[in-house]
Amino acid sequence: MVEAGHLSAESAERAREEVIPTVAVSLPQRAPELATTLGKRSTGRIRTTLDGSLQDAARAVMLRHHDRLAGNSIENQAVIIVDNSTLQVMVYAGNSPAAGIRGGDVDILQAPRSPGSTLKPLLYACALDAGLIWPGSLLPDIPTQYGSYRPENYNRQFQGIIPSMEAIAASLNVPMVRLLKEFGIDPFLRKLQSFGLNTLNRSADHYGLSDPWRRRGTVIRPCPDLRCDSSPTWHIG
Repeated sequence: MVEAGHLSAESAERAREEVIPTVAVSLPQRAPELATTLGKRSTGRIRTTLDGSLQDAARAVMLRHHDRLAGNSIENQAVIIVDNSTLQVMVYAGNSPAAGIRGGDVDILQAPRSPGSTLKPLLYACALDAGLIWPGSLLPDIPTQYGSYRPENYNRQFQGIIPSMEAIAASLNVPMVRLLKEFGIDPFLRKLQSFGLNTLNRSADHYGLSDPWRRRGTVIRPCPDLRCDSSPTWHIG
């Protein structure tokens, strides 16, 4: 390289004096899912708003809980922490560091999936905003049937008449299904779409009243936009 003019004699001499590593050093894996996701969108150096210390702490907590959760056949986890004042993503852990071959390469924060009970607080908020209920309003948690559909609570029991704030706190299915029936499936769907839940792209008839919508394969992406910052606390690259 010296003869070809690509390297000076001084640089070549310094290079000869360098100790050659004998052991491979692993690259940091502080946010591998985010690196993969953003790497598909951009090339070169990627700057993020992640807080390195908080990111490491979150992944450490996930590791500590993994063995206990795995005992219940729960292998995957995800954590996202957003600064409410700026909407900047401070922590992005798309899967459990210990998930391994059990779907560990899947970025759960980006993967569409069943919303489960996450729509209930949105229904509750919509009903409050529409004046249908207030936190102390009494909702019936009683045996209910709509056609062939009979909603049940997770414990298969009924509370009778219960304040709405207690029904949502306990994530009861029956009162929420009855509330959805009163609020209207189509108005609720339009509300959710206005919130940006763009994977809810079928008709109201498709979703129906199911728990609400837990069993129809409805999917949402509950991850806010990843925002970049001119002075991030941690870089990937």
